[in-house]
Amino acid sequence: PWWMIAPAFFLAVIVGVVGAVGITNIKALDQSDTGLYEHMTVPIAQVGQISTAFQRMRVNTRDMIIANDPVTIKENSDKIAERQAELDTLSAEFESRIVSDEMRTAFNEFAEARNNYKGSLTELTALANQNQDAQAFALMAETGAAGIAARAEQDAIAKMVDLKLADGSAKSTANTVQANSVVTTMIIVVLIGVLMSIGLGFFLGSTISKPI
Repeated sequence: PWWMIAPAFFLAVIVGVVGAVGITNIKALDQSDTGLYEHMTVPIAQVGQISTAFQRMRVNTRDMIIANDPVTIKENSDKIAERQAELDTLSAEFESRIVSDEMRTAFNEFAEARNNYKGSLTELTALANQNQDAQAFALMAETGAAGIAARAEQDAIAKMVDLKLADGSAKSTANTVQANSVVTTMIIVVLIGVLMSIGLGFFLGSTISKPI
């Protein structure tokens, strides 16, 4: 009879709804975790590598100026070129993962500072090749053109680091809130399913107990 088949069908629907809600929430959490890794964790590592490459390049620049041997000057000049290539790659990868307008603005400031410092490096390399160390160090001083350009690039990198750390913290907090919401939703859905199943059980019991 229909009154025996319908409750079983209704119970299957309840189980299906609970399962569908669970699967949907699990997928949502998985997407959030993937977003945290791809757009926060990886870029934080990349901007750290950008900072390291930049500082190594500054050391190479100093060593190039100090050196008087053309071979050593060339070696350090080549290392600077390698650092520049490394920064090009890291910057492109970092840019591809930008998701906020604020970070886009900060990255554009960094790119502009990089271009300015590149021009100073060209001038410093020319001075180093001529062993004009005094002029080169004057250019690298805090008030020199290269020193000002280097400070601008360093500040731009620091700003990106701070923004990305703040973004990562905000995303982590949002994921925690989402996870708590998922837990609450699942508890409510499961409780509703349990109560409806109990009610269905009482209905079946009362129906079967009635005399035919």
